[in-house]
Amino acid sequence: MQAIAKARYVRSSPRKARLVIDAIRGKEVKEALAILKFTPNYAARLIEKVVQSAAANAENNMHMDGDNLKIALAMVDGGPNVMKRVRHAPMGRGYRIVKRMSHITIGVEEAEIKAGKGKVTAPVYSHLVYDVVPGETVTIDQPDILILEGLNVLQTTKMPRDGNAVPFVSDFFDFSIYLDADEDQLAQWYIERFMRLRQTAFMKPESYFHRYASISEADALAVAQDLWTNINLVNLKETIFPTRPRADLILKKGARHRIETVHLRNL
Repeated sequence: MQAIAKARYVRSSPRKARLVIDAIRGKEVKEALAILKFTPNYAARLIEKVVQSAAANAENNMHMDGDNLKIALAMVDGGPNVMKRVRHAPMGRGYRIVKRMSHITIGVEEAEIKAGKGKVTAPVYSHLVYDVVPGETVTIDQPDILILEGLNVLQTTKMPRDGNAVPFVSDFFDFSIYLDADEDQLAQWYIERFMRLRQTAFMKPESYFHRYASISEADALAVAQDLWTNINLVNLKETIFPTRPRADLILKKGARHRIETVHLRNL
């Protein structure tokens, strides 16, 4: 459950406010306030007040622990553009002076794992059956570092037209890594892995791909190429590759699975 605070018609352009918002998204409230305090940006002063308001709502209205709050939602929407005045120009012309406005939304919540709460449960996904295992969970008990792996964890969606807040999975990350490789290399790795799994995991009757273990090698190769072209490649181009710029760190692997290039976003 989140405690929300909003500031509407803020006298700051959305572009400048988003530069500040990106620096605090997913951070603990104390860390976010420290970042805002030393950020030499007018928008930082405005966002700081909204963060403080959201934290106060969490403590006073929802009885959350103020020491364990984190920024779960941080959004900036464009507000109206107000023409303040006209600056005189030659030949009877005039240049408009437009002041842009923003709507800022901050949501905070208790970070269960970061707060040190023990035995936080999560569902278990099985690559063998290709689905969540019913009734089975994994318990996370006060880890120092928690790694969340997934193909689309950096993916976003279209924002609602009514302006309601929509949290993304990546809003809860402290640091994100995108593992990259050339498209042709990915295709080769996928097909080689598919052919090897026919002799191992696919042999198990409960495997989702068990039906491919008994077909001929030529048929299996054709299936692997078809799955890559019509499913995995489409997913790569439409939902995975577009999320690459949102990562904090991009590691590109070469043919021998060695890291060849490293791109690190300014922190």
